[in-house]
Amino acid sequence: MNTYIKGVMLVDKKDDHWTHSLKFKQDVAECFKHGYDDKVCLELGAFRGYTTKLLAQFFSKVIAVDVNKDFQDFAKSYWDYDNIEYHLMDIYKEEWPFVDCDMVFIDCINDYDHRKKDIDKCIECFHNPLLVITDYGLFKGVKQIVDEYVDTGKLVIEKNIGMPAGTHYSRCTHNKVLLDWEGVVCSAHG
Repeated sequence: MNTYIKGVMLVDKKDDHWTHSLKFKQDVAECFKHGYDDKVCLELGAFRGYTTKLLAQFFSKVIAVDVNKDFQDFAKSYWDYDNIEYHLMDIYKEEWPFVDCDMVFIDCINDYDHRKKDIDKCIECFHNPLLVITDYGLFKGVKQIVDEYVDTGKLVIEKNIGMPAGTHYSRCTHNKVLLDWEGVVCSAHG
């Protein structure tokens, strides 16, 4: 059975192990269904654009960034909406040309050092952005940096999203079990 939000068919983690669960996408939709239609979303790590298409239903503009041309070409061929702007770039080696982003969806390299760079750059570039941090409970390094920043007050977890701790991904994501929530929505305070 297919699941839709605002006419967008959602792809589940069991169908493509590099994407997020249906629950995660439903929670994202719930978080941003009101009050964001005049806001800009920056998506770091757009992959095939499954989440990009969903975000485009709620934000006035989605800037979808990925380093992989094949993924971006796939996304463009299926989700070429007027409010999606695609950027092919390596966010770790290139200067960010983005300004005035209200929310940043972070789904890049899932380790401590890279997620730290992602968060730090968002705080440096944007004024108190809202951050959706993916794979929080899936990779120890991601959880570690988020928890450190929560402890110092740099981040505040506003909402846990997706599947809860203990969820087992048997057919995907290297047979892992979530250590905590699949993702978190955080307010950032630089």
